[in-house]
This record gives sequence, C-alpha cells and structure tokens, in this order.
Amino acid sequence: MTDRVTAQRDHNDVWRDKIQELIDHHRSLFDKAGRQIPYPVEPASDLQTDRDRVPDLWVDSVVQRQIAHSIDCAQGIRDLAEIGTHSFAHFVLIRGIFESSAMAVWLLESDDQKIRLGRLLAQHADHWREYKNAYDLTDIDVGTLYADRATGLKKMMQDAGLRPADCKFPGYTKLIKTVDDSPCTPTSLELAWRLCSGVAHGKTWATAAVTTEVEPGPTIVSGQYSGRMPDYQTVKTMLGTAFRTLSHADVLFEIRRTSRPHAIRSVLQPHPS
Repeated sequence: MTDRVTAQRDHNDVWRDKIQELIDHHRSLFDKAGRQIPYPVEPASDLQTDRDRVPDLWVDSVVQRQIAHSIDCAQGIRDLAEIGTHSFAHFVLIRGIFESSAMAVWLLESDDQKIRLGRLLAQHADHWREYKNAYDLTDIDVGTLYADRATGLKKMMQDAGLRPADCKFPGYTKLIKTVDDSPCTPTSLELAWRLCSGVAHGKTWATAAVTTEVEPGPTIVSGQYSGRMPDYQTVKTMLGTAFRTLSHADVLFEIRRTSRPHAIRSVLQPHPS
C-alpha cells in the first residue's frame, strides 16, 4: 500500500465523520419527515387559498412527497457512509435530493398565486405524461385513465384562470437554474447537480472529479490509466448543498402553510464546514 493510498484513507475517515455531523445538524428535517402524517395547512395560509382556487389538487401533498423522497435519499447516504466505501453511489442519491427538493422549492417559492398554481399544474401534467409513456411500453392500457386526467387538468386550469402556456413543465435543467440560490459560484446548486448527474450517468469528467488519483497508471494510445479512490470531502460538500436546498424547501413550506400575517422568512446561511 502506498503512502498516498494510506493518506487518502485517513482523509476519508475524517470526512466520513463530518458527513455524520452534517446529517446530525439537520436531524429536525428527518424527525419531521418521519412523522408520516400530513403537514398542517392553516386556514388563512397561502396554501389554503391555493386549495380553494384548485380544490382537486393540493400542492402541499406534492411537496410533502418531494421532501420525504429527499430525506429517504439522505438516510441512504448516511448508511453508505457508515458501512462501506463507495466512489459514486452517494452522488446518485444526492442527485435525488437535488431534484426532489428543488421541485419543492420551485412549487413554493413564488408569492404570485398564479405562478404557484401554474407550476403545480405543470408538474401534474408532466407526472401523467411520464406515467403514460412508461405504461405504453407494457401491455397495460392506461389510455382511458390518461384521457380522464387530461380532462381534469383542463378543468383545473379553468378553475385557476390559467392557459396551457402558463402550465408548461420546463424540465429539470431549467427548473434547477430557476431555483439556484447561488448561481455562477462554487456553491451553485446547478453546478452541484450537473456534477452529480454526470456521476449518475458514468461520465468520465464527473467520475474523475469526485475521486482522487493515488496511483498513476501506464500511458496508452488514448490516454492514461489511473488508480483512484473515493473522496468523501466531495461527498460532504455536495451533501451540504443538498441540505441547503432541502432546508430552503422546508422553510418555504412553513411560510406557505402558516396563516397570514406572519413574520417567517427564508434566509440563506452557509452550511457547517
């Protein structure tokens, strides 16, 4: 075993502990999600007025699922950091947190009810479009159900006073850009999401970026082999960004489901280093 391998193992042990500390710092999020009961929506809250406008679809139900999915991914990261050594698996789960928590932020962040409802219906339409695309690959006929949902969507648009153009899902790239609270900086959500997405797809640039070279290998015609090890410092950095986004979603959820007037505000703070 080389000195560089030993040093990287020691380095990773330190950052495994920091990952656990970061997760412990956000224990309240785990406790909330673990209740398995609906978050309360107060009578004079923004979300109640949204329910009144579109009674057949509740954004709070969608957001609660997004938060629960994010927390489950975070729990998986905690378990992976405790029991094994993995180069890439953490980043696949972190990507899941990015996309679910960013969706929650996107649904909740606007003070304009028309925008909030347009985004809710856009998410709903995308959900059923993906549902139909998946089942079309099977022998299960969901055409009638899909048509029924499309009719229901048109009614909800009418209830909300929206046009189809107001309810278009932008895709995750544009969605992430929209909610990035630190764009064009080293702590950018979009930057972190692109890195984790690259790892999830096995992209060479991304897998090299999240590992550390410890043993240079022989040169070949198309490049050079490289002995690499996981870098848990990068895992912790990406997880910090994920928790920042998830915490933002949690605060926005509280803002939207609390009766007006209230003084709850969302303030961006750096996560523990």
